[in-house]
Amino acid sequence: MIKRLFVFLILGLFVLLIIFISGCVGSPVASTTNLLPCISYFDETNTALKYAEWTGTTWEIETVDDTGNVGWHTSLAFNSSGNPRISYYDISNGALKYAKWTGTTWEITTVDDAAEVGQYSSLALDCSGNPRISYWDETNDHLKYAKWTGTTWEIETVDNDFRVGKYTSLALDNSGRPHISYRQYFQGYLYYASWEGISWVIQVVDNTLGVGEYTSLALDSNGRPHIAYLDGYAIHLKYATWEAGTGWMVQTLEANGPQGGTDISLALDSNGNPHISYYDFTHFFLRYTEWTGTTWYFVTFEAGVTEGQYTSLALSSAGYPNISHYEDTNKNLKFTKWTGTTWETETVDSIGDVGMYTSIKMK
Repeated sequence: MIKRLFVFLILGLFVLLIIFISGCVGSPVASTTNLLPCISYFDETNTALKYAEWTGTTWEIETVDDTGNVGWHTSLAFNSSGNPRISYYDISNGALKYAKWTGTTWEITTVDDAAEVGQYSSLALDCSGNPRISYWDETNDHLKYAKWTGTTWEIETVDNDFRVGKYTSLALDNSGRPHISYRQYFQGYLYYASWEGISWVIQVVDNTLGVGEYTSLALDSNGRPHIAYLDGYAIHLKYATWEAGTGWMVQTLEANGPQGGTDISLALDSNGNPHISYYDFTHFFLRYTEWTGTTWYFVTFEAGVTEGQYTSLALSSAGYPNISHYEDTNKNLKFTKWTGTTWETETVDSIGDVGMYTSIKMK
């Protein structure tokens, strides 16, 4: 009996140790098997926020919010129950809004309406499912951050330097601390802010003039940041990683010369290898690249139409890319995925002008 109690005690301490190390009790992410793509996006025709969910046989589409002109800069996440949460911009009121599915209805909240705020929103949920949102304060040209405490929204200015805060991308580390990539757009630099428990630490990642648009941030299993972004002057897709003891390592990613690279979305697979979707605005194509471990592999989708704007990328449980994007020629929301043997593209929504400002997550 004593031996059995001792074993249970050791197992209990081990579990507590894992929780302490990870900084999380549970996870805001639902099951990692049989993942299904879900997409938030803007309906230009009805000036509304919409949401599409693949059931396994069909796309179910619904309007989330159609009060005024709403639905730019959407960012989608799921809690541990698989219920969607979306941050987005209210154009009519110049405000940051947040929508959550309760299981029966959508609850809509205005997070911040102090002046003109809410563009370039990026959403992440902590281990308790509480939302954190980074976004741009256009009135003051600042980077802002909002978090739900469980009872109220706490809002703070992360960076009040001159002309900062566009193109934000937010990720939480294993301790729940926020990390944000964004642009200082007076000179065009790429910035990175991280919360160190007491204050925000801000770094210049790339001070080449004209960089830092369309940033997309991901943290690997060691908490190391990876950022994909545009060099707008040279018209290149760029990629930066933090190397301990060295600093920021920056690469220019090219295939057959300059290819542009707007509407960038980055995801890391289970090995920490980056996958990136983006819009080639020099040729009007959707493009995709991934690091194989030895080289960058590129794919160009030449569909005969202007396609690939507002891309968002998520990986399946097998590590296969799933990409939501906008087809400008026919004004449709499109979805492209790798099956393991071939690429498949389909139209998700074609009713009106739909599909801008997409955000995709696997459920």
